Amino acid sequence: MFMRMKKIGRRRRPSDFRLQAIENARHKIAVLKKSFALHLPEDNAIQFSHIVKKFFSSFFRIDYNLSYNEMKSEIEGKVSNEQLKQALASFLKSVSVMEFGGVTLSRRKISYFSQRFLSILSLAEVRARPGGEGSVIKKGIRAFEDRFGITEEKKKKEDEALERIYKLLLLGHKALSIGEISNSVPIYSEVRLAYSRLSEESKKKVHPDIIYFYKKIMKKAA
Repeated sequence: MFMRMKKIGRRRRPSDFRLQAIENARHKIAVLKKSFALHLPEDNAIQFSHIVKKFFSSFFRIDYNLSYNEMKSEIEGKVSNEQLKQALASFLKSVSVMEFGGVTLSRRKISYFSQRFLSILSLAEVRARPGGEGSVIKKGIRAFEDRFGITEEKKKKEDEALERIYKLLLLGHKALSIGEISNSVPIYSEVRLAYSRLSEESKKKVHPDIIYFYKKIMKKAA
């Protein structure tokens, strides 16, 4: 049953992977904060840690499974901007206490860490963003859609679809954590169906998380 599950794939464009990592992290933090009260503190802590580690591993091309202190050591040699380096060092030191001390994240604490993380994303974006924003044609299309409210409506629908996928993934991870592998498979099928209806930009945001969930299912089923 498990071997017949289809793995979702997409084309990779290495030129914009850093900006994509930033965009993905911002979106996931927004979803986490919005649904924070719906989940246990332990689940929020796990999800926040996943978002942070996924960003650092994607942006700096380092191992996701490193501890925060190990990530700090890896990243220090990759960052030349002193302001960004100091912000990263301070942030990773703070969250490493959370990781090893078993600290439960309250609503106030997650808000505090999230704001610090968002500030780091802004600094990282300055480093990663090239001079231009795209072709003249793309700019014209964006201007047209903005003028007639198309952009806002599309964004709302995409955000709702992405939020549904993230909630499904959280349910799937919960099922796996208590050994309910058979329940995680239909959840994965729902995720795949929702994923197929997303735009290419939205697919980029959630694709790594779906693959991570898929691999966890296959590992548990092995």
